[in-house]
Amino acid sequence: MVDYSVLKSYKNVNKGHTQEVTLQADFQEPIRANQLIEFGAKDVMRTVSSQYQYFLSEGSTGEYESLVDPQLSNNFNYDQNVTAGYVSYTLTASAFTLKTGGRYEYTNINAHYEGQPDINIPSYGVLVPSLNVSRKLKNGNLIKVSYNRRIQRPPLRDLNPNIQGSNPLNISVGNPNLKPSIPTIMDWLTAHPIRSQRLIFLPMFGTIPMIFNRP
Repeated sequence: MVDYSVLKSYKNVNKGHTQEVTLQADFQEPIRANQLIEFGAKDVMRTVSSQYQYFLSEGSTGEYESLVDPQLSNNFNYDQNVTAGYVSYTLTASAFTLKTGGRYEYTNINAHYEGQPDINIPSYGVLVPSLNVSRKLKNGNLIKVSYNRRIQRPPLRDLNPNIQGSNPLNISVGNPNLKPSIPTIMDWLTAHPIRSQRLIFLPMFGTIPMIFNRP
C-alpha cells in the first residue's frame, strides 16, 4: 500500500510584466545625384518585472502553502536602456552600388531584487560596422557581397532568475548577468532571372555564435 502522506507537490506562479518604449529619429540627404548620406539615433527602454513564488503541498490532499525562501520567491526588476546612433553612405555608379556605415550602441542595465542592493552589471558599448557591395550584370544577373556585425542580446526569459524546478529532473533558471553575443557575418548573393522568376543563391560565411556568456 502506498503512503501518500510522504508525497510533495510544487507549484510555481510567476506574474510578469514587460514594457518597451522606443524613440527614433532618422535623416537622409542626397549629397549628389548618385550619393546618399543617412544618420539617425534610437533609444530603446525596456522594463521587466517578475513576481515569482513557489508553493508546496504535502500529501495527496494537502493545500499549497507559500515557501519563504528568497531564492524561490521574490520580486525581480530589470531595466535595460539601449542608446544607439548610426551613419551610412551610399554610392551608386553605373552598375555598382556601395553602401557602408556603422552603428554604435551603448547599453545600460539596472537589475535588483526587492529589498536588496542593485546587481552589479557593467554598462557596455559596441561598434557595429557594415559594408555592402553589389553589381548588376547583363541579363538581369546580380552579385552582392556584404560584411556585417550584429548584436544578439539574450532573450528576457533567459535573464529572469525565476527557478523552474517543479520537475526536479529538469530545473532551469535565468541569469541576469548574461552578456550579448556579437557575431560577424560575411555573405555573397547571386541572383539569376529564370523567365519571370529569380533564382537566388545565398552562401554565408563567418562566425554566428548564439552563446551568451557570463561576465
